[in-house]
Amino acid sequence: MGLYATSYYFWITKEYYSYTQIGHTLLLVGNLTLVIPITIFFLLLYLKKADSLMLPNLNQRRIPLLLGLFLFWLLTYKLLQSGIYLELCMLYTASFCSLLLALIASWFKFKISLHAIGIQLFTTFVFLLQIHFGLTQWLFPIFALILSGLVGSSRLYLQAHNNSELAAGYVAGSIPNLLLAVYWV
Repeated sequence: MGLYATSYYFWITKEYYSYTQIGHTLLLVGNLTLVIPITIFFLLLYLKKADSLMLPNLNQRRIPLLLGLFLFWLLTYKLLQSGIYLELCMLYTASFCSLLLALIASWFKFKISLHAIGIQLFTTFVFLLQIHFGLTQWLFPIFALILSGLVGSSRLYLQAHNNSELAAGYVAGSIPNLLLAVYWV
């Protein structure tokens, strides 16, 4: 989600940033949202702290959620230091809040779809960027909405989640983004 959202952000705002700024930010986001989490996941598999990619056990989900919280906090902190990426800071703050909701839900023995959270964070962010920048091209936001439906359908088809877990993921991905939108849209 993070790399896609950041790439889309720079695609529509490329005239405001140098290629160096874009490259450094994409490298930071890629490392903190892709490389480090995948490396840690394989380490958890090796240490037998995770059984599979699906992480069906709620106790096994807590370590990756805590790691995700730390990485999104770090990402937001690094972007805030630059002082120029307000929209991205709001996205990653919303991501932090969404993962916090998933972690709290796990303590109450409820599993929230992290795929639904991720795709809904992305979809909501794309729509909010359209409004923020007054863009009239709606093809990509509609594509993001269709992609969101496909992700939800695939999670149900694979029986990785039930309807309530999926709905909770969509809500947990949308609400923090929408609440923070009052600060930048």
